[in-house]
Amino acid sequence: MAFNEDLIASIVEQVLKEIQDDDHVIASARQSVVKANDNWGVYTDVDEAMEVVNKAQKEFAAMPISKRDEIISAIRTAGVENAEHLARIAHEVTGYGRIEDKTVKNRNAAMLTPGIEDLQKEFLSGDGGSVIVEYGPMGVIASLMPSTHPTAFVINHAIAMLAAGNAIFICPHPKAQAATLEAMKALNKAIVEAGGPKYLMVAVDKADMETSNKVYAHPYVKMVAAAGGEGVIRAALKSGKKAITGGPGNPPVVVDETADIAKAAKDIIDGESYDNNVLCIAEKEVFVVESVVDRLIAEMQKNNAYLIKGQDVANLTGVTIKDGKPNGQLVGKNPSVILKEIGIEVGDDVRTVIFEAPPEHPLVMIEQLMPVLPIVRVKDFDEAVKWAVKAEHGDGHTAILHSNNINRITEYARAMQVTVLVVNAPSYSCMDPQSKTLVYAHTLTGPTGEGFCTPRHFTRQERIVLGGAFHFV
Repeated sequence: MAFNEDLIASIVEQVLKEIQDDDHVIASARQSVVKANDNWGVYTDVDEAMEVVNKAQKEFAAMPISKRDEIISAIRTAGVENAEHLARIAHEVTGYGRIEDKTVKNRNAAMLTPGIEDLQKEFLSGDGGSVIVEYGPMGVIASLMPSTHPTAFVINHAIAMLAAGNAIFICPHPKAQAATLEAMKALNKAIVEAGGPKYLMVAVDKADMETSNKVYAHPYVKMVAAAGGEGVIRAALKSGKKAITGGPGNPPVVVDETADIAKAAKDIIDGESYDNNVLCIAEKEVFVVESVVDRLIAEMQKNNAYLIKGQDVANLTGVTIKDGKPNGQLVGKNPSVILKEIGIEVGDDVRTVIFEAPPEHPLVMIEQLMPVLPIVRVKDFDEAVKWAVKAEHGDGHTAILHSNNINRITEYARAMQVTVLVVNAPSYSCMDPQSKTLVYAHTLTGPTGEGFCTPRHFTRQERIVLGGAFHFV
């Protein structure tokens, strides 16, 4: 089928207008004209790739900030233009999640990740003089990508890390390598077409921890950013480089008798089922005060949750947990796929599977990354908090509360000590695209304490001290 490039370009521009009224981004929208024989940043040798990306970073850091902003705008445009294409590849390669949800994640990463505006200079003055604080690039950052968000992560890191003047050596997850490399190549094309150097993002065609460790140890790498399980985090922290790590979580939800039950039910299902629960911030288990459990379950069923009981719960546990760990074959799958394993046929309109369980149940205590949601009856709020703390395992990640008692909100926050506490909203509202006051990021770092990572987190602070100068009043 022949495509009219002018027509495609006009469609892209219209889509961009509908997504965000950003004249600067829309003006830079264009179709990529790509040489088919270019590797677009993918190499076979770590050292060769490292020479390329180190050289590109130095060129990039020397460019005017206005040019850097232009390049970031080109990345945003490419991210939006390729959002659905990359979502489909991510789904095909990993089998995780839902294409429509991954498309939204890609678009949000492209349009909402902070850019150079996050790097505002600071000026302090006093009787002794003044201080100017600026934020400079670290250099080359090694970025280990997860399998759960293999394309949105690339878009987010490309904007946040490059806005700070860095370059990136990407280490894909083996399961999602093809999707991650496709996203990197699409953005590299946009960068080069916008006048940026070849290549500000590189990778090699082998994805494993041995390769990642070699990348971490390379003298050109000044920082490591990693998201994943405990093994991934340990490797990053042992690299000898500054490390920013996003670790595992098992976000608990507490619902008390003061909550708006209808809204709580919808919020919980919306957040828990988004992209089939592969988000680390998503609701994983619910502790509900017994006086409102039945109402909550009934309202969840109105929001496309499928309730199972008795032997079906035992059967579900048997297929989803293997040797004390989540069954990788069912991670991120639709509820219809999971339920078919236990002989239940439902349509893809079902968003999640719900069931009652005791607090020690494995699907309560294990981060399972599936649209299956255990509900635990508790006698009161205090018991709910006790079990929520236990289920969260001290990961310091995310917790959710539905309550209209302000004192309980304070009590829950103090008890949980998490990086993100969401109250009376879906878990993903902590990155809500409708809000202009929240920070959008795909790296949420509990283990190393940075929280939601923006361009400023990928910089080194530089101070200029002027003795006796620039103090005017």
